[in-house]
Amino acid sequence: EKGSYIADNSTYNILINRYGQVGFIETIEDFFQLLSRKGLKPNVVTCTSRIGAYSKKNGLLKVLRNI
Repeated sequence: EKGSYIADNSTYNILINRYGQVGFIETIEDFFQLLSRKGLKPNVVTCTSRIGAYSKKNGLLKVLRNI
């Protein structure tokens, strides 16, 4: 996050969604944790993207436990 742009929920949602689509579960979890550390709250799009990524990797129960 260098420069004048400040990442918001939309930024993290895009990253979580795209990395989730290619199966990078650890990366989406890193972005999810960063979102929280930045004081942002996950929204419906964030949760839907995580659920979709985990369901593709057969890890749906893990994400549902953490919602």
